[in-house]
Amino acid sequence: MKSTAVLSLAALAALTVSGCAGVAPSSLRPVTEARTIELPQDVRWKYDSGWGFGHWEYLLMAGSYKAAHEDAGGIYYLGPKPSCLFQTVIADAQPPSGSSLECAIFVPHKATEQPLVFTINNGFYPQTEFNADKTPVTHRVGGGQQGANTGDVAGTAAAIAATTAPNAGPVASGLGAGIGAGIVAAMAEAERGRLIEFNTQPPSGWLQKAVTAR
Repeated sequence: MKSTAVLSLAALAALTVSGCAGVAPSSLRPVTEARTIELPQDVRWKYDSGWGFGHWEYLLMAGSYKAAHEDAGGIYYLGPKPSCLFQTVIADAQPPSGSSLECAIFVPHKATEQPLVFTINNGFYPQTEFNADKTPVTHRVGGGQQGANTGDVAGTAAAIAATTAPNAGPVASGLGAGIGAGIVAAMAEAERGRLIEFNTQPPSGWLQKAVTAR
C-alpha cells in the first residue's frame, strides 16, 4: 500500500465550502459620494435553532456605518471596528458564550428589497465578554479565536493531519499537514476581506425603524 497522505472527504469539504462564500471587495466599485448610516441604538434579534439546548442572540452595534462598496444591487456600509456584530449562545444553566465579527450593512437600490447584515472575513473571531445580565460588552472586545476557520492555518492543518489514512506514517502525516497548511494559507489570503451574507437576519423593516439619518 502506498505511504501517501490521504485527505479525508470531510476535510476537503470543509475547505471547499469555506472557500466558496462571499463577495470579494475587488469585484465591487468604490462609492462615488460619502454616505453614512447612523444607528442610534443597538439592533437585536434572536434565533432558535430548534435543537432544544437554548437559542442564539444577535446584536448589531449602534454607530456609524460608512458607504465603501457598491454593485448593481446596492451599497455596502462598513461598520465600526474592530467588531460590530455580536453572536451569543444562551443555554439553560450555562454561562453565555459567543464571538464578535466585523460587519457591514447592505442597502439594496430597490426600495422593495430588504437590507441585509453582512460579516467581513478577517480570519479572526474574538471571544465576547459579558455583563452580569448575559448581554455582550460591546465597548471591549476580548481576545482569543473561536474554532477553525480559513484564518486558522495551524488549527485547520492539524485537523487535516488527523484525518490522514490511519496507516500513514509520520512522514506521510507530516506531508498531509504541510499540504493542508499551504492550502489553508492560500485560501485565507484569498478570502480575507470578503463580505458574507449573515446566516440569520433581523426582522423585516429593522433598518427603517432604527435609522435616524442616512
